[in-house]
Amino acid sequence: MERFENIIKNAIKDVVSDIYITGGHPMVSRKQGNIQFHPTVNWSHQEVDALVRHLLTPQQLTVLQNRKSVDYAISISQARLRINVFTTTRGL
Repeated sequence: MERFENIIKNAIKDVVSDIYITGGHPMVSRKQGNIQFHPTVNWSHQEVDALVRHLLTPQQLTVLQNRKSVDYAISISQARLRINVFTTTRGL
């Protein structure tokens, strides 16, 4: 969770609007409409699964299992974030 919070803090500082984290792939961000790949910031499938289990409530995990996606909002580092978790052929 600390790693995720550090990413959020840096995104706020750098005025990044979107962050995309996918297991087994580099993190991607969007700043002022421009997409940037971060090849040194990789999350394993296990790390993404653990993050999702930490962020979601048991009810939200059930929704994710049944609908293959869940949308919600949380507050981290004094910022309100919209979180969308979804299942793809590559995992979460």
